Amino acid sequence: MHGLWPVCPRVPVVAVNEHNCGLDRRAATYIRYAQAVPLVFSIDPNTCIGCGLCEKVCLAEAVCYDDAPRRSEIEVGP
Repeated sequence: MHGLWPVCPRVPVVAVNEHNCGLDRRAATYIRYAQAVPLVFSIDPNTCIGCGLCEKVCLAEAVCYDDAPRRSEIEVGP
């Protein structure tokens, strides 16, 4: 949770909060709801403007805009 915490107040984009039936707004980086497991931030790709702020301030270095989907196959058992 501490990774994106410093950036949340500075995110320049807001969106409708779907979890709260649209009654309030949330930032482009957000925790889906208070009881979420794991309790981590998400970046809404539909709202994100790609300013790079998240990647710069994430203490865990967990944000990488260059990531691409990948598939891995592992063999388990005998």
